[in-house]
Amino acid sequence: MNNLQEMLSQIQLLLSQRQTLEASRLCGQAVSAYPQSWGAYAMRAMALSQQTKYEDALKNLKQALALGLAKGNAPGKEEDWEFNLNNQISVLVNIAQCEAELGQHAAAIETASQVLKLIPRDHPHLYEIYMFRGNVRRTAQQLAEALEDYQKALDLCPEDEGVLCAVSDLQQQIFDNIPEGTPAMQVTLKNGYWATIINTAEGKTVTLLHLAQPSAAQEPSNDLPKDEPVPQEQTTAPDSAAGQNPDAKAKGKQLLKA
Repeated sequence: MNNLQEMLSQIQLLLSQRQTLEASRLCGQAVSAYPQSWGAYAMRAMALSQQTKYEDALKNLKQALALGLAKGNAPGKEEDWEFNLNNQISVLVNIAQCEAELGQHAAAIETASQVLKLIPRDHPHLYEIYMFRGNVRRTAQQLAEALEDYQKALDLCPEDEGVLCAVSDLQQQIFDNIPEGTPAMQVTLKNGYWATIINTAEGKTVTLLHLAQPSAAQEPSNDLPKDEPVPQEQTTAPDSAAGQNPDAKAKGKQLLKA
């Protein structure tokens, strides 16, 4: 092949066809010929991820990020892919995914948080980043924080079934662990949802959304007795939560794939 751009395009095609071994061979050639190419390292990381070699993929992604952010005109740099904001976000997202696969939950949460600082508020994948971070936080048993992420995703995609399922399932999990008689307050939020604000057993304040549409739900009262537990039907959606398997784990969509 004549240049780096052609090699990277061919690697992309091979990965899309799941021809991982041939893609890996060509990645090796690209890295050898263009050691300053962030694109070559990023493509090799994708090939390694397809082989579930996440530790090696993570190393290559970090090298890709460092090269992409570096200044200067190293040999072959002019032929490399442009390292724009979208590509930086893509590399960081894949770093977070590898960290999550390796059980490095704190690192994955931190990397996803970096993405959320960079990504435009109108980016079509913004809600997926919140879902991803929420999933990692839920795995790490950071349930209150995970719920906040799911609810932010719900604000962005209020009709997405996967997001609704994640919110409903986690709210039920949290609610089931709140001691009976815990004081609660019901409010109407700016996004139109009614909600119950209550403290968990760990002392964290959570907002449990009433997922039924306000027009179809009974208007909540703000004078809930403090010595009475919050009725379960007030914290779950009558339709979306009914009949769900309580053990079913709601997952967000994959962020980016090769």
